[in-house]
Amino acid sequence: MKKNRIINALGIDIGGTNIKFVIINNSGEIIDFLEIESKAEVGRKFILGNIITGIEKILSKNKKIKIEGVGVGTPGLVNEEGKVVTGASNLKGWNGTPIKKILEKKLNIPVYVDNDVTALALGEAYFGAGRGYKNVICLALGTGLGGGIIIDKKIYRGRFGYAGEFGHIVVNPNGPRCTCGKIGCLETYASSWGLKRMAIKFFENNKDSLIYKSVKNNLNEITPKIIFDAYSKNDKIAIEILNIMGNYLGMGIGILVNIFDPDVIIIAGGIAKAGKVLIDLIYKYIYKYTLNFFEGKVKLKISKFKNKAGAIGSASLFFERKRIF
Repeated sequence: MKKNRIINALGIDIGGTNIKFVIINNSGEIIDFLEIESKAEVGRKFILGNIITGIEKILSKNKKIKIEGVGVGTPGLVNEEGKVVTGASNLKGWNGTPIKKILEKKLNIPVYVDNDVTALALGEAYFGAGRGYKNVICLALGTGLGGGIIIDKKIYRGRFGYAGEFGHIVVNPNGPRCTCGKIGCLETYASSWGLKRMAIKFFENNKDSLIYKSVKNNLNEITPKIIFDAYSKNDKIAIEILNIMGNYLGMGIGILVNIFDPDVIIIAGGIAKAGKVLIDLIYKYIYKYTLNFFEGKVKLKISKFKNKAGAIGSASLFFERKRIF
């Protein structure tokens, strides 16, 4: 393929709540975007049906656009055949799904599949906050904490495809148990469920907080936004929770800086909506954990594409595999 011509790809980002679709070209122009519910709890057949429905909708709206390939980002570990091997616990029955085989049979064009956060990192590296940099680390702070590594403009997947599981760096060996079964993982402090866990723990002894009042005793409704809003109003418990998160996040990112020495670190996911407040919290602690050389040199950025980042990254999988960049 000639790199100087416009090439269009479809990106599909499969999530537990929503499935997102984007048509983007190799210049980074977003042509169209669509989001539908995934209803992941219903099961694999239903999820696949929603993916096909979404594809048909976005392609029917853009009949004059020639789509040359498809990229799919999915939770879980994906093998070279584009099949989800394991790790997609939030999508009922999704492990074992041969996504590439199913979609190539349906669409008759090349389909490339990878882990969703790995794809997100690629999209940010090529078109987003990492554009212009060769070595990019991306952390997605959402329900859990995932990550992606871009070295010399290429995805680093590791031997088994598990590279980028930053959420499972152990930052406190005496900490709480993680969903992975280990103790004190970064994800237990720097994720939506980790923040909720800390808030609930605080409320065992002290309910005098704007957080507690805002959810009216229903602690399951605690969200990162509620905690950050309380923090902005100088709520003592919110300040304590977010400083704990900032410390451990600074530790985890500091470890990554010492290992990879990246050009830039991008923070994505729902918690990244906090923007500068989140970045400032990380900067407050990160240099406690890096080599002295890195003092003042770590570059942190918030994801450019927000809720579109995963789908754009997924489309980027096609461009990367075809060496179109």
